[in-house]
This record gives sequence, C-alpha cells and structure tokens, in this order.
Amino acid sequence: MILVDRTRHLAGLQFCPRARYWEYEYEGVGGQGKALSIPPATGKAFHRAIEPLLKALKETGEFPPRLQARGLILVAVQEYQKEASAAGLRNGQTADSEHVSEEAAWLITEQSTLVEGLAWAFWRSLLPFLSREFEIVAIEQEVNYVLGCDCGLGDGTVGEVAWEDVEGGADLQHEHRQCSGVALMIRPDLITRQLSSGAVAVWDFKTSASDWQPKEMDHLVQLAIGVTGAGEVVGEPCTQHYLVGLHKGQRKSDDREGKGMKRQRSPFCQVYYKPADPPYGEAEYQAAYTRRKGWGRVPVWEIEFPEQDKEEAGSSAVEHWVLDLMGAEEVASKCSLNGPTQAPVHLIPRILKEVEAETRYWKDVMAAVVEDPEGLDTYVRRS
Repeated sequence: MILVDRTRHLAGLQFCPRARYWEYEYEGVGGQGKALSIPPATGKAFHRAIEPLLKALKETGEFPPRLQARGLILVAVQEYQKEASAAGLRNGQTADSEHVSEEAAWLITEQSTLVEGLAWAFWRSLLPFLSREFEIVAIEQEVNYVLGCDCGLGDGTVGEVAWEDVEGGADLQHEHRQCSGVALMIRPDLITRQLSSGAVAVWDFKTSASDWQPKEMDHLVQLAIGVTGAGEVVGEPCTQHYLVGLHKGQRKSDDREGKGMKRQRSPFCQVYYKPADPPYGEAEYQAAYTRRKGWGRVPVWEIEFPEQDKEEAGSSAVEHWVLDLMGAEEVASKCSLNGPTQAPVHLIPRILKEVEAETRYWKDVMAAVVEDPEGLDTYVRRS
C-alpha cells in the first residue's frame, strides 16, 4: 500500500515539489527542519483547545456552560505550556523549567493567551450555533480510503488497510493481499447532521495569520477528501462542507526593520487601553487600533480589569476580555464560518483519481532518486 494524506498531496502542488520531498518523502519519512527554540502555537494547539468543547457537546447534546468550558480550555493551555517549555529546554533557550529567559517567558505566556483567547472566541461565537442547529456525529475519526485497489477487495473502505490483526482475519487486509493501491488517510475535523434537514456535513478548521480566503484548488481538494471521508464514517452521502477560520494574527516586531522582539498582533493578546483618570473617567479598553491621546497597547495578561471577578468569579484576564468586554462582531471576525458549500459530487471522482495519480507519480520519483541520488535536481524540480 502507498500511504498519502491531504496535506502531503497539496504540499507539492501548492508550494513546490522540493518542499514535499524534504518534508514528507526524504528517506521515506521526510526531514525535520531546525526547530524554533519555543514554537508559536500551531493549529494542533488550537484543535486541542476546541476538541474537548465539541466532545462535551456531543456527549450531552447541550451547550457546555462557562465553568465547564473553562476547565476544558485550561487543560489544553497547560498542555501547550508544557510542550513549549520542553522545547525550550531541548534547544537550550531555558536553563530549566523554573528559570526561563525573559523572551522565552514572554512567548510562552503570549501564545498560551492566544490559544485560550481563540478557544473562548469559538465558544462564544460558533459553538452556540452548532448546539442549536446540529447533532455532532464524529470528531476527528480517521478512515482509510483505498484508491486503485488491485487485490480484489475493491476501492473505498472495503476491508482493512491496517497491518495488525483485525476481525475477519488477514483475508480482509489489503496489505496482506499485497495490494498496490493508494491508502488515502482521511481525518475530518468534525462531522455533523443538521437537525432540521438531516443533511450530513463535514467541517474543517483552519488557523491563519490573517483573514484569509482559501485557494480554489486547496478548497476543492479539501472539500472532496473531507466529504468522501465523512460519507464513509456515517454510511450515507455527505452533502455539505463548512470551513471555520481561526484568525490568530501575525507575529511581527514593532520596529520597521523587523529586528526587535516579535509580538502577536491579535486582539486576544494585545488590548488598546486608556488608564482611568479619576474623577474624570474610568479605564477604557478596545480591540481596534487607535492613535488617540492617552491610549497605548498593553498585553491582556498584564491588565487588572476592575470588573473581572465580579462578572464571573475565577475567570482569567483573557476570558473576561473575550467574553465580557469585546464586541460580538469583533470576536466573530476572528472565528469566521464559511459555508455551507454543497459537495461537488460530479468532481469528487476526478479529484480522487488525481490524488491517486500524483501519489503513484511520487512513488516512481522516489524510486528514481534512490537509484540515482545525484539526479535529485532532475527528478524533483524547484518551483
């Protein structure tokens, strides 16, 4: 069997073939670039914060209350903090877990705040819609979809791709039957059923540094693969696709040369703040940029909000900011929803054929590189 997934497939088409080679194909597993001392929060960290909220909704069918959501989100934040601290230790940026550099401590706190802020934005803006309109069917349930089967079991999810023993014995394993098909590994972020119509939909969550719009090719491939996987999980056609954009903002320095310390330009991390001026006025806060006199940009976690514990006892600064002070439209703009998009049923077979063909092409390319390592520039072009 030849294994492939959506990310690997798109890597060589969106960027350049050499990118796919180094990241996924080199020596059969792909290479690891030099890691940042402490990695900024990635899509994995955000998924980890949102997934337990979805699971809570799936288990009870009810919107998880704020106190329950807080506990779930904080677990994900703490996991990111542990991973970030461990990365700093491995790369020599921190002497030990209790003595970190000022820059490392800032980055960990900033990115933890970002993860928490985006999770609260999702809880406030999109999770209520999900709880009202949909039944959650599955969350990140993986399925292997076989393309180009030649062992007799057939394409799709007939039989098992797995190498370990499965119910029914080895005769139901493509690998045991020496199948040379392509195993497309699909893991939809979320599968739902609309309460009013019964329509099955697949949801993809995408983190980005800006309020992006997906590229047409990326969107079509993502849609086709997601719809295929969701249909196999549910056992009936999946007809709709939703794309959730989690907009985390860019990380850049304040100076024009870009040499200063980078900061996350997100309203979940930085607040525009005007201190109180008794008896003339109370403190003011806003998410949008301003150059008005007396205003400045301040990290959320450094602000002592006067009403923080009065609104909801035990809430963190970023929780209070996102839920009690930010405007609903401001929060929703950072957690956007695209869809529903109707599944292009007529295009899906062609797209899956293209995935199979591209995967087999790469198998031939890697065989040629193994035979002739000096011919890498010939076989794997640069963009």
